[in-house]
Amino acid sequence: MTPNQAVSEIARLYNQYGGNHYDEDVNQIQHAVQAGRLALDEGYSEEVALAAFLHDIGHMTIEEAVEEEQHDAMYRHQLVGAQLLRDYGFSETVARLVEYHVAGKRYLTAVDPAYKNGLSQASITSLAFQGGPMEEAEVEAFDELEDRDLHIRIRHWDDLAKNPNDQDLDMQPFFDMALKHLEARAGQEQ
Repeated sequence: MTPNQAVSEIARLYNQYGGNHYDEDVNQIQHAVQAGRLALDEGYSEEVALAAFLHDIGHMTIEEAVEEEQHDAMYRHQLVGAQLLRDYGFSETVARLVEYHVAGKRYLTAVDPAYKNGLSQASITSLAFQGGPMEEAEVEAFDELEDRDLHIRIRHWDDLAKNPNDQDLDMQPFFDMALKHLEARAGQEQ
């Protein structure tokens, strides 16, 4: 798949399924744009901002692939999304940040009891299906991750990117970033 084809497919998924809410007060487009913007506003790289923008892309691919009664698969969206991004040619950094954003929630609920109090009701509900707070051995393993702090940042942006009054739906800057990212990676492989 070429970079243009990959970005076109991502845009199609967001345009077709991005209006869905998944029990939050914002739709997936609002959530993605807000998360990506938070990363940029904090001065993170475009690669990290892409991961923040794309962190829930697995919801849209699952939405397309499963029937309504199989939506328990939504709780594995981080794995589906990360694999999709790998298949499209995104960097391992982007894929891993998407893959670990749920682990970040499980980690934070294990190490910071007050963190759970700030979660939306939908996040609290999904936590149970995602394995609940990490066990001690999982916390220790998460603490050893090289990009642990970035996984935690992505998680915080995920939590903050739920402002229903923010009506910015402009995804184009992130699609442009994705194309630039994929073209640069394709150029490196030649």
